[in-house]
Amino acid sequence: MTPDPEDIADAIGEASQVLLGELFADLAAVHADLNLTHLRVLVALERRGPMRLADIADTLDVTPTTVTRLSDRLSGLGLVDRVRQSDDRREVLLTLSSRGAGTVSAIADRRRELVARRLSLCSASDQRAALRVLSHLAGPLSRPDVATA
Repeated sequence: MTPDPEDIADAIGEASQVLLGELFADLAAVHADLNLTHLRVLVALERRGPMRLADIADTLDVTPTTVTRLSDRLSGLGLVDRVRQSDDRREVLLTLSSRGAGTVSAIADRRRELVARRLSLCSASDQRAALRVLSHLAGPLSRPDVATA
């Protein structure tokens, strides 16, 4: 019997909610002054390297004013550094400080440990199936209904 895709989607949604709740708890345990938006900035910097404030705003789909406030907050916590471009003093790059990198790493380690603990309760075949499915879900989405120009 083939499972109903909607049942699978519901199960993935429930698992996501549980894991997101754990992420919030881990975030508070690692750094009580951070919220999910702060973490998104830190992770973007960790993955992409130094970024202009405008690029962060585009990445997070927020206003530049919001990113200015976020950068003020994260800089005040010692998690990011601001670097002025030598050729354009108005342009500021945000970089992840060593403390910020440590924070991102600690949260990722805690999340990985949580998922590993939960997966250890599954059979080896279920773990392999989870890896296949999640790898597929995380891969590029084919959109045949969108015309290419």
